[in-house]
Amino acid sequence: MKIVLDIGIIPSKNASTMQITKMANAFSYLNNDVTLIGNKHRTTLFNKCDITNYYNINNNINIKLIIWIPRIPFYNEIYSIYKSKEIIKLSPDIVITRNIRILKILIKNNINVIFEYHHPFKDKSEYSILEECINNNNFKGIIVITKSLKNHFIKILPNLINKIYVLPDGAEINNENETETETISLTNNNNRNINIGYIGSLYPGKGIELIYKLSKIAKNYNFHVIGGNSKDIRKWEKVSSNIKNLYFHGFVNQINLNKYKNAIDIFLLPNQEKIIIGDNINIGEFTSPLKMFEYMAMGKPIVASNLKVLKEILIDRYNSLLVEANDENEWLNSIEELVTDKTLANFISNNAKNDIITKYSYDKRAENIIEICLKN
Repeated sequence: MKIVLDIGIIPSKNASTMQITKMANAFSYLNNDVTLIGNKHRTTLFNKCDITNYYNINNNINIKLIIWIPRIPFYNEIYSIYKSKEIIKLSPDIVITRNIRILKILIKNNINVIFEYHHPFKDKSEYSILEECINNNNFKGIIVITKSLKNHFIKILPNLINKIYVLPDGAEINNENETETETISLTNNNNRNINIGYIGSLYPGKGIELIYKLSKIAKNYNFHVIGGNSKDIRKWEKVSSNIKNLYFHGFVNQINLNKYKNAIDIFLLPNQEKIIIGDNINIGEFTSPLKMFEYMAMGKPIVASNLKVLKEILIDRYNSLLVEANDENEWLNSIEELVTDKTLANFISNNAKNDIITKYSYDKRAENIIEICLKN
């Protein structure tokens, strides 16, 4: 099958580009002809090798980049038309896009399209565009990552009921040699030998505030934050300048990330009920964090917020420990329980990794998408 995945600017630190490239990787390993069609700035000098290395993906994937010139009036509309024309030239069997304008253009040109979206639309007009597409035979469906997001779309567009599919995010099944032997020293040989880790962004609702509080009351543990932009890191390094057990490592590329993950003993997923992104969009009740699946794939214990949306994947005392999102004492008690009870820690770690292997790998997700395309 010839599959084209529409992606934004690459390479990028944006988590969505990570997910799309890893899905391209999975489709490629399933012996499909895969093309990533992305955007680049005029000054970008990256070549295909740079991009495959950046995302640590198969070099058999075709990569086509189109120059992106932001901040020009109506440029999104113009660019969507141009990019759609470039996609049509590739004669794909299926296109996967998150761009509602590209969806509309392609299905009108008899191109089969899967639309994937991970949060509510910010512009109400986008619901109208999606509604126009529902009954077109080339519209193969919309993929969302949580049941709560599916319910949101169906409430607004009831006719989507037979064309909306919940496929949670996923993770790669790690090579045993890689996950168990390659590691990195995260501290300067201090006397604290337990490393607690968080990977992800630092914007409001992701839980950095809770990690800060934990590091203040649990001085016998190292807390590591991997990710975040430079501005947010500077802010929190200033706030926590007198805390010696809280470390900010910044962005780590995919090739080296597993070395950091291997050095972590316990992972934290401290999502709050409200998570604000972009144009003041609250994704808290809809999000299924990519890092949750990456944590699970590592076979390390996870402590996570007891939120309904996370419980679509996580089960308390089976593949994680779930605690009240903003109660640092509950978080500390759970961490200490995992440190002292190795049987429990191993039990939830093994179950989480097995869930990735049997249900939430990128390969499984790719197989499910192909099945959706074939049945429609």
